[in-house]
Formats: sequence, C-alpha cells, structure tokens
Amino acid sequence: MKKVCKLFVDFDKEEIWLNHMAAEGHLVRKAGPLYSFTPIAPGSAVVRIDYRPSMNAADFPDYKLFFSDAGWQHLSGSRTSGNQYFASTGRDENDEIFSEAGSKAQRYRRALGVNVSLTVSSLVVLIILWSSGSAMFDTLLSPGEWYLTPGLWETHGWGFLLAFLVETPFVALRVGVPILLIAGCLVMLGMVAYQSILYRRGEHDLQGRIVRSVSRCVGTAQAWRSASCTKRRGHTRLGTHGFRDIECGFRRLMAVFYDWCVSYLMGYEAVRLRDTYTFTDVGF
Repeated sequence: MKKVCKLFVDFDKEEIWLNHMAAEGHLVRKAGPLYSFTPIAPGSAVVRIDYRPSMNAADFPDYKLFFSDAGWQHLSGSRTSGNQYFASTGRDENDEIFSEAGSKAQRYRRALGVNVSLTVSSLVVLIILWSSGSAMFDTLLSPGEWYLTPGLWETHGWGFLLAFLVETPFVALRVGVPILLIAGCLVMLGMVAYQSILYRRGEHDLQGRIVRSVSRCVGTAQAWRSASCTKRRGHTRLGTHGFRDIECGFRRLMAVFYDWCVSYLMGYEAVRLRDTYTFTDVGF
C-alpha cells in the first residue's frame, strides 16, 4: 500500500492530485496529511471531494447511501472529519458529485466557518494568556531564562549535562506551548485568508454563469417575441378590419406572454444557479 504525506487547503488542487494518482493506478483509501492508496487499474476511477463540518451518527449512513445511489463510492472520511472522499468507476473524468456549480464554492464556505471558529478560539486563548502576564510568554525572547535550575549555567562537566537533560523536557513544555499556539494561530489565519479568496473566486465564477445564462434566456425570449410580432408583417391579406384587429390583439397578447417568459426565465435561472445543494433538502 502506497503512502504519501501532503497537506492541502484547496479542494480543487487536492482533487487534481488524487485523480492524477488514480490515473497512475493508486486510489486513495485514507486521506491526509498521510494519504494511503490502494492499487487499481490506471485511470479507472474519478475522485471527488465534499466537505461537511459534522454529522450525527444517524445521518452519516444516509449521507453515504445518498451518494452510493448516485454511483459514488465513499472512500474516506468520518462524520466529524470534514473532508469526504468519493470515487466513481467507469465515468467521464469531468463528472461531478454536485448538481449545481455553486455547491463547489459552498465547500469553502463551510470550511471557512469551521476554520474561523477555531482561529477565533485560539486567538482568545492567546490573548488571555498574554494579557494575564503568563511567564510562558515573558520568557520567549529570553532563552537564558528558559531553564530554572539555580546555577545551571555556572555548572560544568557531567553535572551540567545531567541537569540540562533533566530539565529540557519541562522547558519544551513551558516554551513549546506558547510557540505552538502562536504558530498555529498564524497558520490558521493564513488558511482562512486563502480559503476566503477561493470562496470569493468561486462566487465570482458563479455570478458570471448567472449573467451569461440570464442573457441567453433574455435573448431567446426577445427573439421569440420579435418573431411573433414581425411574422408575415406586410404579407398578410385580411378581408375585414375586424379580423385585422383580432390578429393585432393576438400579437399583443403574445408579446405580453413573451415578456412574462423573460421575467420568469430570469428569475428561475438565477435561483437555479444560485441555490446550492444541501442535504437538509433530502431530510438530512
């Protein structure tokens, strides 16, 4: 079984890499940062990623069954892990697990919610410890004060080495905790900023799709209206003025109908593209 250590923040890049591994004959079985792969026929599977912050024990089997009914096998991920990995065999490499384009962007929104909560919690702890005058932070910039054994630096020989080795684990705890806390906050802030950019980029692409789709709908409806209003104009021979009035009224009625089609299609297309898939809609 192949194992690879990697760390991803971008779901799209992770999907590309996992599909590249699948094309080489390695299908993910356990997700990162230490990925485990099982051998498969090269290029026989398509891997996709969903993100769900948490699900209760009753909903998680239904979640997997929902994708299974659609032909996607659950590969990795627990009900609290967030990332969920699926694979489909015998499908086109461009197939998606999402029915709407906006659902891909919503993965980053859900991940942002979790990461922002963790980042804020860590910052609150960091600020409380810093403002309380904790000795852990006071000694960070003074390495000579990390070791509390009296006269340690004046000791020589084996006595120094023994005292130094005995206290080093305690120093790692005293100094390592604030260093790891600060580093963790910085990393998480970077993750939040990067995923925010990815989410906004996905939203921007979605808005562009909405504009293009609505424009196509408007153009189609206007073409229908124009065709109805100009059809046989100048070539119709009517026997009476009354029949002309009836035909003109019918054309006006058709024009009103096409105006209604425009407004309906604009609203429907915008809602159809804007709405994102949520499992709440299917009782999850």
